[in-house]
Amino acid sequence: GRRPCAGDIVVLSHDYEMYSDAADGPLDVGWAGWVLADDLSDDLPIRVHVHTRGEWWYAEGALWVVARPGDVVGRQFAMKGMPVVRGPSWKWGLQDGGAGSVGFITRCKGDWCDCTWPHGDVENAYRIGPHKFDLVVADMVVIPPRAY
Repeated sequence: GRRPCAGDIVVLSHDYEMYSDAADGPLDVGWAGWVLADDLSDDLPIRVHVHTRGEWWYAEGALWVVARPGDVVGRQFAMKGMPVVRGPSWKWGLQDGGAGSVGFITRCKGDWCDCTWPHGDVENAYRIGPHKFDLVVADMVVIPPRAY
């Protein structure tokens, strides 16, 4: 895999336990986070945010990039914590609070995943393939934190 860049969606790598402190951070197996920064200079250079769980610095080898901003969310990489916006097959009106509103995946099952949106506690199900794709990975680098 390539070195994670700001905005990339990451998960723990298969051998994350080899890296100091990786198991103590907010990223757990089955969760996704996004890269905030890479200071390039330290043993734990990559700062990752995990929705509702906080931030942590990780070694490059402890992380695996699964998606980039703008990628259509398919069942092969949809996972809990992934930030999303409406995608190409969106037909759900204002469930998301409007175009550009960021939601977060809470659960995935088959060709559907559940998301919550910032305007309320309502959770709805969205299609993640094989023919309809309601969600796209949000670009958390350009979205101000107050938007989510």
